[in-house]
Amino acid sequence: MNKPTITTLLMAGSLLFFPYFGGIPALMAAEEAIPVTLMKPSLGTVAQIEKTTGKLLAVRRAGLQMKSKGTIERMFVKEGDRVKQGQILASLEKKTFQLGMDQAQSLGKAVDSQVKAADAAVTAASTGVQQAEVRLQTVSRDYGRAKCLREKDTIPQQQFDQIEGQYKLAVVGLEAAKDQLVLAKAGFEVAQAQTTVTQVGLRTAQHHHDEANLIAPFDGLIVEKLVQENEPCGDSTLYQLVDDSELELTFRLSERFLPVITPGTRLLIRSPLAPEPISATISTIIPAIDQKSLSFAVKAIIPNSEHRLSHGGYADVDVIIKEDQGIPIIPTGIVKITDDLTGTSQENARPGYVFTVRDGKAHKTPVTVGISRNNHVSILSGLASGTPIVDRGFGQLDDGTPVTIASEADR
Repeated sequence: MNKPTITTLLMAGSLLFFPYFGGIPALMAAEEAIPVTLMKPSLGTVAQIEKTTGKLLAVRRAGLQMKSKGTIERMFVKEGDRVKQGQILASLEKKTFQLGMDQAQSLGKAVDSQVKAADAAVTAASTGVQQAEVRLQTVSRDYGRAKCLREKDTIPQQQFDQIEGQYKLAVVGLEAAKDQLVLAKAGFEVAQAQTTVTQVGLRTAQHHHDEANLIAPFDGLIVEKLVQENEPCGDSTLYQLVDDSELELTFRLSERFLPVITPGTRLLIRSPLAPEPISATISTIIPAIDQKSLSFAVKAIIPNSEHRLSHGGYADVDVIIKEDQGIPIIPTGIVKITDDLTGTSQENARPGYVFTVRDGKAHKTPVTVGISRNNHVSILSGLASGTPIVDRGFGQLDDGTPVTIASEADR
């Protein structure tokens, strides 16, 4: 009897174990299912944000000077004071201005007296003309009768000559009265002209007197006081005044953003002086590129009625370059971007895929990936609203991999 060989014994052993394990081929063909969890993407917003820093300056600001020269007598406000439009901020010594006012007023009174005297002379001359006219009318009647009588030789020549002389004298008297009236009216016009001149002088003196006060042209904050009391003041600036109820924010952006931002682009302004971010929009774009920094200037108007922000301060600026709103947002770890079309991971649409589950298998689902920020991305297309996608287990899958859905307790 021949002894069994080792090969025979191994074959026999295989036959003994085959009923229990279904055979080696069946064991090798079996593929283990990958446990995964699913999530439904929520709708939200992801923004591409460019961070920078900007400077804040009051939109309206002015260096205040006296309109007249003199010595400063009083300064009524100091740095840090808030002032109202029309408020007196400083004043000059007014002795010289008051002297001019007094002289102008005295001259005005004298001219007023001249006007009254000239008016009285006109009245008197008018009365003289009226009286001369009445006298001439009376004498004219007597002269007419005398002529008739003399022609008839009823009255002597001597009597006629006397009446004729009275008539001629009345005519000359009327002419003289009229000339006096003309002179009186001319005097009155001269006096009135002098009145106009003195009124202009009085207004000028009053104007200079008023200019001895420095008046606030608008509501604002005194940020600098540049002179002191008792100092001479020529063309010197006394105060720097700013209206900080509205501030202009100026910042710079890289030239690559020039094609994509417009007036109206949203901003978020952050400052240690403001408890919450302040929303604003770009108002002005200056498309001139600085050769050193390769950047351009951008401006925005920031309302500041509560004076939370300070003139001359700085603020952090978030420029919302692009926003994907109201679309599925998912973690970056459960989407595979297959190609970066633009060479950047945050700006434009890129192809990718996620895994969905159908009939117990994972399926690659092509999607278009949008903005990536804070470990999340927006899905622009390819994913129907509410479609569950693989959350845990993503890295072990390929298209068609068998999967099992783990319960919440297994997470």
